[in-house]
Amino acid sequence: KQWYQRRVRGWFNKHLNLIPAAVILFYELDWNDSHWSEKQLDCGLQLNYLRSGLGNRATKLAVVLIQKNSLPVGEDSLAVERATSLCNACELMSNSLFVLPVLHADHLVGYVIRLQNVFIDQAVLYYLNETKRIKNNKDTLNRPNYQLLQARHLIKVSFFHEIRKDIPTALKHYNMTYSQ
Repeated sequence: KQWYQRRVRGWFNKHLNLIPAAVILFYELDWNDSHWSEKQLDCGLQLNYLRSGLGNRATKLAVVLIQKNSLPVGEDSLAVERATSLCNACELMSNSLFVLPVLHADHLVGYVIRLQNVFIDQAVLYYLNETKRIKNNKDTLNRPNYQLLQARHLIKVSFFHEIRKDIPTALKHYNMTYSQ
């Protein structure tokens, strides 16, 4: 029983401080880099290393290319070709590849704010998926002798709603837990 209590108690800390909702790899690479192939391979290796550290977690992965000399993707045919190539080499969805052109310093704040908003959305999506996963497990615990586990699942669902800043839904689930 003590092992179970330690495991439950550590769950909040694990999800607040140890398991990331999103991991972002910042990598310096221009579309016209003379060592494109080697850097593409290195970027893929670093991303695979991050994946292996996450195990089977549903953590969102993204790559931000820091570019010093390149034009934005839509204005350069080489950029479109290489972006596709990089996504294939890194086993990455195209919506998880971002470009941060530092050449245009006057627009840098706008790029950073856009990246911040995208990463917040990815983290919220992670917690939404975790909530769905827990709710799916909760549905299998309908027997009366699983009341403690049902309460635990409701606490987890409440916690994930709270992290997503969906306070009314979190309160609803906390109240359901205490009414059991």
